[in-house]
Formats: sequence, structure tokens, C-alpha cells
Amino acid sequence: MSDKQNEKVARAMADIDAMELSDVEEPGFSDEKEHFQVRSLKRALEVENIEAGKRKVRRTTCLYYACSRYLTDLVHTAPTRRFHQKDV
Repeated sequence: MSDKQNEKVARAMADIDAMELSDVEEPGFSDEKEHFQVRSLKRALEVENIEAGKRKVRRTTCLYYACSRYLTDLVHTAPTRRFHQKDV
């Protein structure tokens, strides 16, 4: 590179160094990042707990209706089953 190009690069680097730091480069960003990660994990756990509760309700409801329907069918068809059974 020529001296003129080196001077341009040096000026550009000086301008970059003179600029304000971004959020990532400022001190204390790692603390904010860690706090954000903890909050995100907490939210994920809360959502998982809520979904697990909903899953339990759906499972219980489904089993309740399936069992009640089976028992209803069993009660209504029991007399006809006894009638059609052959004597042993």
C-alpha cells in the first residue's frame, strides 16, 4: 500500500475509535446479557409449566369422556349380552 492509502486507513481507524461505543462494546453489557438470559430461561420455564398443566387437563378430560362413554355403552349393552349368552 502507498503512503497515501496508509494515511487514509489511519484516518478511518481514528474516526472509528473516536465514535461512541455500541451497546455491545460498552462495559457492563455482559451483565445485561446475563440478566436477559436468566429472564428468558425463567419465561421458558413458566411457559413449559403452563403447557404441562394444559396437557394434564386435556389428558384427564379425554380419559374422563372416554371412560364415561365406555361405561355408558357397557351399561346399555349389558342386558343384551346376558340375553344372547349361551348357558354354560
